[in-house]
Amino acid sequence: MRQIYALYYALKKGATMSRIWLSLLTVCVNILALALPLALLQVYDRILPNKSWGTAAVIFFAVLIALLLAAFLRMVRSDIFALLSARNDFPLWQRIVSNLIYGGYSPEQAHLAISSVNKAKDVGVGQSRMGLYDTPFAVVFLVLIWYLGGVVVLAPLIVGGGSALIFFYYKNSYRTALRDTAEQDATLRDLEGNMSTLSPQCIFLGRFGAVFNAFSVQKRNSAVALEKVERIASLQQDLLQSGALLTTVLVVGFGATSVLAGNMTTGGLAACTLLGGRASAQLMGIAATLMRQTPAKVASEHIPVGESPALNRSNLPISISLGASQLETNSGEIIVIEESPNQEAFEVLRELVDKLWPEGQGKWDVSENMRYVPARAELQRGSILENLTRFSSGLEPEAFQLSEIFGLDAMVGRLVDGYRTEVGAHGTIPLSDGAVKRAALVQAFVGNAKLIVLERPDISLDSAGIKSLKQRLATLRGSVTVIMTTASPELHAIADRYIPECFDPQSAMVA
Repeated sequence: MRQIYALYYALKKGATMSRIWLSLLTVCVNILALALPLALLQVYDRILPNKSWGTAAVIFFAVLIALLLAAFLRMVRSDIFALLSARNDFPLWQRIVSNLIYGGYSPEQAHLAISSVNKAKDVGVGQSRMGLYDTPFAVVFLVLIWYLGGVVVLAPLIVGGGSALIFFYYKNSYRTALRDTAEQDATLRDLEGNMSTLSPQCIFLGRFGAVFNAFSVQKRNSAVALEKVERIASLQQDLLQSGALLTTVLVVGFGATSVLAGNMTTGGLAACTLLGGRASAQLMGIAATLMRQTPAKVASEHIPVGESPALNRSNLPISISLGASQLETNSGEIIVIEESPNQEAFEVLRELVDKLWPEGQGKWDVSENMRYVPARAELQRGSILENLTRFSSGLEPEAFQLSEIFGLDAMVGRLVDGYRTEVGAHGTIPLSDGAVKRAALVQAFVGNAKLIVLERPDISLDSAGIKSLKQRLATLRGSVTVIMTTASPELHAIADRYIPECFDPQSAMVA
């Protein structure tokens, strides 16, 4: 890990020097770009009237050298842009992998984050950043046009300014359309994966029809969002192409009027034509660059920035205010949260879950210390074994042992692929609700959890499942803190404490 951070800081230091070189190269490229307009000014105003062929040859040779040098510097600048883009990949992937491992994200969120990386790094590529470096020199070109042609400077200002206003007008719509497209595509990919995991054992007409209908609706939504993105992108390309032509027409029109009025020379018109096109392109370039970066910025929004879980081994036991009650735990206690006159039991538990797992952490926390199993458990996309081990192969022996204890082993054994059976969201799980609940319990108990929160663990469990859970909880008493809500008398009986403290377990069992 130390070597990884050392590499990161080395890349960061190198990126600073690269940006300095980019600034110097951009200055040189734009200075060399003035060679051709100034050469035309000399040719039309001095060389042609005086027929100085030798001078013309020297000037054109110098212009050729300047153009070749500018092309070489552009190539070097492109290589530096490529280097910066490659360097941005390392911290970007490091961040996304780290957060996907510890963030507890749904399959749609995970797909959205991974598919967003290539778009997010577009902020650092040359096409997206070149306009930002070149735009300041548009002012230099505009000043030269004003000096040579006066009113001609209005041409690039009108075209560049008008195009920029149109770009900014559609910016928010473009961002919204891109965000919708990314989210629709992520959901669509997840549905495609779920359809591919439908096992022959679970292809009931109603279930398959529901999945296929959801896929069709999502496909239409995705097409609508994509159409809006493509329409705005096409408008952007049309403005860039038409803007250069319109600038040339306006410069020639204003310039010809000035030449006929005797306010500008023919050489000045030729120079202003080139300078006007360059200035207009750079004015539109800043707006086009910002529009081009919009997909990357939208993609960056989907790259998770996870935080550490709210609880760690150093702050167990815990003390949390939950509505009208104060929850204080000792290590290894089994606590049952019950209804009070002022608050339902599930509301107290949800409040506890919200405080332990802040929004964005996900329902299935993969931290080392805490587990949460909701009343209606769900499995992540992957194999049954991957779900049981939380995608950690080192936990497989313990997962097999717990599966046998909870009775899941016999249920999985009826499947063709056994523990390797692929499962997913949206109803494509080839297991009964009771088997899914057992799998969720195995996933919670496997490993070294210090706190386990169970919401109605008796739901979907038969008497054998409840008995197995009771025996497991009794085994863990003193080493693992368990907080739960339940309507099962058997699970009530093993509790060390009840919240609120005035609850009478005997009356609940009689009822």
